[in-house]
Amino acid sequence: MFEGQHLIIFDLETPDGSTAVPLQTSTERAARQPGILLVLCGNEGNVAEEIWARQLGVWLYLPGAVDNVDLTEVFEEAMRLDEERQASRSSTASPSTANGKETSPSRSRPR
Repeated sequence: MFEGQHLIIFDLETPDGSTAVPLQTSTERAARQPGILLVLCGNEGNVAEEIWARQLGVWLYLPGAVDNVDLTEVFEEAMRLDEERQASRSSTASPSTANGKETSPSRSRPR
């Protein structure tokens, strides 16, 4: 599970509705890493924060408190996505069979 993907959840919500700068910096660093599914729990009604999160390319943005929210569906969807990506990678990386004979995957030309 999550061999190629990692799920990171940042809770950016603060009592005054602002975004905590250290968490914002950590979120930006995580967004630049390959293989990261990034979930941001943000401040409800903070439009600038939501725009910033979407520009980062977060996988999921959840505005408002998530203290009593069941995140089971988030984890299940992340696992399903990871399984699909692994299956996709293994089908393109393994040799294919054509007319009952094993063939090597086509090679792309160097650029």
